[in-house]
Amino acid sequence: MKLTRILAASTGIAIAGALVAAALPATAAAPSSEVYKHKADIGVETSPYAKAWFAGKLGSGKTTDSVEDTASGLTVTGDYQLLNGANTGSGSDIANLVTNARVVVPQGAAAFQISLFARPQSENDKGFTTLRPTAFADQTTASLPAPDAAGGWTTSQNIDATHVKDGAYSLNELLEAIGPDAEILATGVFLNRSTGPNTVASITWNGLTTRFTPEGVAIAEPTPISQTDFQGDETQGGVSFAFSGYIPGETVILAVDGDDVAAPTYTADEDGAVFPRVWGEGPLQQPAKHTVTATGATSGVVKSAEFEIVADAGTNPGTPTDPETPAYVPTGTEKLVLKTTGTLTSGSKLTVEGSGFRPGTVVAFELHSDPIALGSATADQNGVLSFVTTIPAAAPAGSHTLVALVNGQQIATAAVQVAATARPAALAETGVEANMGLLTAGVLVLAGLTMVLVRRRVAAIAND
Repeated sequence: MKLTRILAASTGIAIAGALVAAALPATAAAPSSEVYKHKADIGVETSPYAKAWFAGKLGSGKTTDSVEDTASGLTVTGDYQLLNGANTGSGSDIANLVTNARVVVPQGAAAFQISLFARPQSENDKGFTTLRPTAFADQTTASLPAPDAAGGWTTSQNIDATHVKDGAYSLNELLEAIGPDAEILATGVFLNRSTGPNTVASITWNGLTTRFTPEGVAIAEPTPISQTDFQGDETQGGVSFAFSGYIPGETVILAVDGDDVAAPTYTADEDGAVFPRVWGEGPLQQPAKHTVTATGATSGVVKSAEFEIVADAGTNPGTPTDPETPAYVPTGTEKLVLKTTGTLTSGSKLTVEGSGFRPGTVVAFELHSDPIALGSATADQNGVLSFVTTIPAAAPAGSHTLVALVNGQQIATAAVQVAATARPAALAETGVEANMGLLTAGVLVLAGLTMVLVRRRVAAIAND
């Protein structure tokens, strides 16, 4: 396909982005482990705390008016404690857990909290307290204050004479006062009536993201689709997508086979959904499967849908409909260097280093004149490769040429001299014929490296 367009159905704006027929694997980062929870999954506080999500008891004078599942997440009017007694993590690792924690609050604000026992082994005073940031997290503060942030954290109970209830300290100071034996009882958020209604979209703690938004879908239609039907324009053709489960109003970033589509941005509608469309302009190089991934910039929600382009009826699926296959464009600096020293005979190990190739290029090697396929190697990000093979038994003694090919194009060569094998002396004395013998003192002749650059016309790539 020469060109792919992405269309935001709600805006009617089309943009251009590269989508090659021989698609690379998607490179979008996988999200952390995640689960979805909703109002019905939240229990009540018990003693000891349940190993699940629950609504914590409120202090005197604090009440909850309503808790609702919405497209943005769990929306609460009034005061509310949303806590999880599972996946708490180690009390000795609180600073690291806080560093990797995240709270997404699309509306209002929320105060993260860590309920713990400072002295869990004590029979009389286990040292219960709750640690929380001194400032509520809002839409612009998704991460928690750093452990060394001065005055960033407070405690609900006196820890000692120096670290007292409602005082402002760094988390590191509080943890040092609590000691290394702390036991985390639950983590979660406190929602205050004064900032409400408050909505929590997700909470990430100890490697697990709990989402309170709808789980959403990822749909591609139609698929499979023929090459002809995939060709289209702003009004018809191509594959339509529906991605949902995002926070209404958040930016959604699309990627096609791992390549981000630069603009325009996509905005989730009031239901947390976007509806892009993908189509091709110009003939397709070959049928293939492709993946479109949509990532919420705020929520981190990732949805992917795959579609497949199949050959038109009556065509060979393995034959490109475009008569000209794009050729490798030589850099002009490709070369091969033989690293093996000594005599080469049938069965000898041959090591070759190549350089100057385009990064990621798969280079095939053959031994000529009668072509013998030896295998292939892939150039690294610097265009360098290393190839190790064995001189085939079918290779006769004499002068040969090692040929490097890309997509059938001869790109570079190196001379290889294969020495004959001698008849074993012990067998010769008894008059016994033998096919394999002692290695004679052969000489590896480096006849120089010859660069052969084959220029072929590169198929035109239409750009918008």
